[in-house]
Amino acid sequence: ERKLGLSKLSHITLRVSLKGKYDDVEIDGKSILEERNDATKSKINHNTFTSSNHGVKTPRISILKKIKRKFQLKGGDATTNRGDKYGMENNSTILTPSDAALKVGVVPTLEASKETWQRAYKFNRFMLRWLHYWDRCQPTDSKLALACLWWKAIAGNDSESPVYDYQLSYDLLPPITRWIVHRRFSKFYPRLHHANVEIRTAYLDNSVSNLVANLTKLKYNSFNATILTPANTQKSNDISEKSVHGRKKIRLIVMGGGYDTRSFKLLEQSLLKNGTNPHQSLLQRSRQKKFPRRLFQRQKTHTKVNNSAFDKLSNCNYDLECYELDLPEVVHAKSQLLKKRLSRRRQWLSETQNYPKLIAVDFNNLNQTRAALEDVLHNALGEETNVDTIILFEGVMIYLDPGIPHSLLSLCSDVLGRNKQGNCFLCFADRLENIPGGDEDMARLEMENTGWELMDWLSKPGLARHMGVARLK
Repeated sequence: ERKLGLSKLSHITLRVSLKGKYDDVEIDGKSILEERNDATKSKINHNTFTSSNHGVKTPRISILKKIKRKFQLKGGDATTNRGDKYGMENNSTILTPSDAALKVGVVPTLEASKETWQRAYKFNRFMLRWLHYWDRCQPTDSKLALACLWWKAIAGNDSESPVYDYQLSYDLLPPITRWIVHRRFSKFYPRLHHANVEIRTAYLDNSVSNLVANLTKLKYNSFNATILTPANTQKSNDISEKSVHGRKKIRLIVMGGGYDTRSFKLLEQSLLKNGTNPHQSLLQRSRQKKFPRRLFQRQKTHTKVNNSAFDKLSNCNYDLECYELDLPEVVHAKSQLLKKRLSRRRQWLSETQNYPKLIAVDFNNLNQTRAALEDVLHNALGEETNVDTIILFEGVMIYLDPGIPHSLLSLCSDVLGRNKQGNCFLCFADRLENIPGGDEDMARLEMENTGWELMDWLSKPGLARHMGVARLK
C-alpha cells in the first residue's frame, strides 16, 4: 500500500510458478503488469512500471523483491508456508507476550527482534535433521509436529513451569540425542519458540484440568477458568448437574494431536488415584545425590511442590477414553513412538492397550471427518450413556484450507448435538477464521455462528493466537 500509494487494498493476488517465479500480480482483480506473450511473460522488467488502473509509477524491483521474500516457495505451494495466509502483524486487541505469559503463569518470551526469531527457527529446522539422523523410528515433521515435540520437551522438563510433564515428551525423543534438552539444561535455552508454545500449552492444560475437576465435582478457582469463578457459579452448577457419584466417564477428542502427550498426562493422574505403585513412585520421587557424595552427605528428599496443572487432579475419580485424529503419516509415526519408546520407558503405561486410539483423517475432507467423529461417539465407554466430551484443537486450523476451520467447528457442534451423551466442551489454542486480531466480541460471534457458547477467551502473539473454552449451545 505504501509503495503503490493506495489505501486499504481489498485483495492482492500473486500468481507464481512451482519454482517461485512470478507470472502476474493483481490488485482488486485487475492486472498491474503489462500483458506479454508466453515467450516473454516469465521475464521481469526491473525498471519501473505504471499501473494503468491506479496511475502510480513505482520501482518494480523493490516491490517484487519484498513479495518474493514473503511468498517464495520451498518444496511446495504457497499454502504450505506456515502463516502465509494470515500474516504476522499483531494489533492492539492481542495481548503482549508478557501479559499473555502472566495470565497463564509462565515466564515471558525473550524480547528479541524478528530477525532473531527467524534465525532461531531456521536453526531449529536445521538441527532436526541431525537430531533424528540415528533415529530408527524416523517420525515425520508434518506441520511442525516434530519441532513442537522438542519445544514441549524443553518446557516439560522445567519443574518450575506449569506445563511440567514428568518427562513425558522427553521420553518420546530419540535416545542418542535427547540429552540436549535434559532437565538440567532446559532452563538455559533462550525463551523463544519453546516459550511461545509453552503459553498455549499452559492454557490448554489448565483449561482441561479445570473441566475435568469440575465434572468430577472438585471445584476450585483458577486464573483463567472463567467457568469456575464465583461469578459463574450457576454455569458451574449446570455443568455438574449430570455428574454421578463414583468415577466419572470422560472422553477426550484431540483434533490434530500430533506428538502431544496431554492424553497421557490425564491417564497418569488417573493411575495415580488408583494407587499404581510404579507411577506413584515417579510423581513422588526424591532427589538423591549421586555416588560418591551420597556416602558423605545426608540424603535430602525433594519436597518442592510442582505447579503442574494436572497435579490438581490427583484426587479426582474419572475414567478416560482418548481419541486423537491426525494425518495418516503422523498417526503411523506416533504409533511407532508409543510402542517402541513410551511403553518401554514408562512400563506402567504398557498395560493400557490401544491408548490413545489414533485415527487417520484429513480435516480438509469434511465428509471423512464427520464419519470419524460419529464413529468415535458411537464407541462410548462400555454401555455408559452419561459420558462428558472434551474436544481439543491446538495449532491445527492454521494449516487448513480457507473456510474449513469455520466449517469444522460447525461440524463438531452438529455431530455432538446429534449424539449428545453428556456435557460437551471445546478447548482451543489455534487460529479462528474471521478474527484478524484478538477481539473477544468477534470470537464470541464466531463461536455462536458455529454452535458454541464462548466461556473463556485469551489472545497471544503468534499464529495460534486465539485461546478459549466453549460449551455446546
